[in-house]
Amino acid sequence: MAFFIIHVVKASLQDSHVFSLLQTNWCEDQRTKLHCQWQGINCDHSGHITQITLHDINDGMASMEQRMLKNLNFTCLPNLATLDLSKAGVVGIIPQEIGTLTKLTHLDLSDNVLTGEIPLSLTNLSHLKVLDLSYNQLNGSIPQQLGNLNSLVSLNLTTNALTGAIPESIGLLINLTHLNMWNNQINGSIPISIGKLENLLHLDLNPNYLSGPIPLALFRLTKLIHLDISNNKLNGSIPKALGNLTNLSYLSLHTNQLTGSIPSEIRNLTNLEYLDLLGNKLTGSIPREIKNLRNLKSLYLSQNHLNGSIPTEIDSLRNLTNLELSLNHLTGSLPPQIGNLRSLVTLDLKQNKFIGSIPLEFQFLRNLTYLDLSFNEITGPIFPSLIGLSSIQNLALSSNRINGSIGKDIENLSELDSMDVSNNNISGIIPTQFVNLSYLDYLNLSHNNFRGPIQDALLNKLSTPTSGHELLSDLFIGNKDLCCDTISVFPNCPRSSRSKKNITTVKILLIIISIIFFFTGFVVILKRYLKTRNVQPEAKSSTRNGDIFSIWNFDGKIAFEDIIKATEEFDIRYCIGTGGYGSVYRAQLPSGKVIALKKLHGSEIEKPALKESFLNEVETLTKIRHKSIVQLHGYCLHKRNMFLIYEYMEKGSLFYVLNNDKEAVDLSWSKRVNVIKSLAHALSYMHHDCTPSIVHRDVTTTNILLNSELEAFLSDFGTARLVDPDFSYQTMIACTYGYIAPG
Repeated sequence: MAFFIIHVVKASLQDSHVFSLLQTNWCEDQRTKLHCQWQGINCDHSGHITQITLHDINDGMASMEQRMLKNLNFTCLPNLATLDLSKAGVVGIIPQEIGTLTKLTHLDLSDNVLTGEIPLSLTNLSHLKVLDLSYNQLNGSIPQQLGNLNSLVSLNLTTNALTGAIPESIGLLINLTHLNMWNNQINGSIPISIGKLENLLHLDLNPNYLSGPIPLALFRLTKLIHLDISNNKLNGSIPKALGNLTNLSYLSLHTNQLTGSIPSEIRNLTNLEYLDLLGNKLTGSIPREIKNLRNLKSLYLSQNHLNGSIPTEIDSLRNLTNLELSLNHLTGSLPPQIGNLRSLVTLDLKQNKFIGSIPLEFQFLRNLTYLDLSFNEITGPIFPSLIGLSSIQNLALSSNRINGSIGKDIENLSELDSMDVSNNNISGIIPTQFVNLSYLDYLNLSHNNFRGPIQDALLNKLSTPTSGHELLSDLFIGNKDLCCDTISVFPNCPRSSRSKKNITTVKILLIIISIIFFFTGFVVILKRYLKTRNVQPEAKSSTRNGDIFSIWNFDGKIAFEDIIKATEEFDIRYCIGTGGYGSVYRAQLPSGKVIALKKLHGSEIEKPALKESFLNEVETLTKIRHKSIVQLHGYCLHKRNMFLIYEYMEKGSLFYVLNNDKEAVDLSWSKRVNVIKSLAHALSYMHHDCTPSIVHRDVTTTNILLNSELEAFLSDFGTARLVDPDFSYQTMIACTYGYIAPG
């Protein structure tokens, strides 16, 4: 807090000093030197200001008039050497009076809202070394007199609305090391005089409307490290003189109209780390001399007319992280040498004419996150060639001739979030392992030869809470042997895919098994009867204690006895909640398992409506299985006792947690969002994935239970209804008032 206050006070002082500076009264008596104490102001011994550095401020309280640069009294600044008002919220035009600052060496007015043209008087500042007018709204042309600033080392006019041509006088700025005119509307050709800037290290003219060929004079600038003339209308070929620029580390010529081949002289650019020739009309093959560019990290040759194969010499580019050769006419097989480029993150080879299978060596590209081989003529299976792509996020293989099946190997691509293998010849069933891919949210398997069911779990994963399964049909269409019960364009899945012969065999086996089971059951009953006659009642085996989590496989009487014993006949000490119709008990069975018992009050057992609600809850919960719906493990229906047996939820209801100060703090906002998502998935499952659909009709905070990890589970299905889509129901209230869903 203290730091924040200091920061605000400092900013406020700085803001006030900017706009005090724009007033004239301070200038009347500079002998007081009060202005020399302002933030960002430096003075000489006589009290004259030599440096103004007031950047990164923006006083929203100041009016437009107060923030105009023309308010600055330039006559009071005869010794000013540095004027830095970048990001100071200055507006309006650059006044002609700025030309009176003849001792100025550094002028930075970037990141403001300056408008109008660059004033001619600015070209009088012959001592200026740094001129930065970037990120404003300046218009008009660049003054021809700019050549007068022959002391300039850095000129930055980035992101304005400047028009016209680059003046020939630019060649007079022989000390220039940085020239940046990025993102304007400059037209005409690149002046030949630019070749005189022998000290130039950085040249950026992207994007503009420059036209004509690349002048040979440009390749005299042998000190250049960064050259970007992309996004223009340059034509002609790339001169062989490009090989002179041996210090280049960054070269971008993309999105022009360049023709011809890539010159073999590119082999001289051994310091190159970034090469972008994308979006031109280049022809010929990728030169084998590219092997010399061993420092190259990014190579973009997409959207040209290149032909031939990928040279095997590409194996030398071991530092390459991005390789994009898409939308060309490249042919031949994919070279296995690409598998040696272990640093690759992006590999885009789409829309070429590659043939053959994916090389096995591709499995070693463990850093690859993006792979696009779509729209080629690739054959063979996906795996094992891609089995090692543990970092892959986007995999596009559509419109090839890929065959074979996908299989369980897909689970190795654990980071996958998008996969498109449409329009191939892939067969087999859709592997269940897709569901286990945590990040997968797009999967296109359309127009292949997949067979079998489309799993509901996969559809749930790919759908959103607001969309049903029908919207996913385009992702699976064109597989004639697929079936699905929840997407209407596919046939329903048969209950059994066996032939009549197999069915007959199964019937015979079932009869034999039934006879064996009946005989075994008779023997077990007989032995138990004999045992009860010969064994004392108190000598019960410890193995009789039923495990309630598999209660359907045990004797109901044994399980009932365990429950009665665990709760001491439903003693109040084990009661953890009471409602209008029943109470909930916590019980620990002899096996150590803890369960929750929902027991109806004795007075309620005889009521037909309550019995119907009880049976309805049992029926509903035996029909559904979902990770966010509380699981029913058993029930008891007796004239003296009626209760349901559930999983035990350690944190109780959402109502309790929200109304308990300590528990509410533990339920962080992220966990609350997860509660909402879990309930949404549960309700979506009940409404859309169950047949018939199930409507809960009483979703309240007391019916939402939380486990020890604060994960939410929907409970209490006493008022739930199985919805027949062909039956019209009369509306009636059957839920908690205050929680009735809108009609």
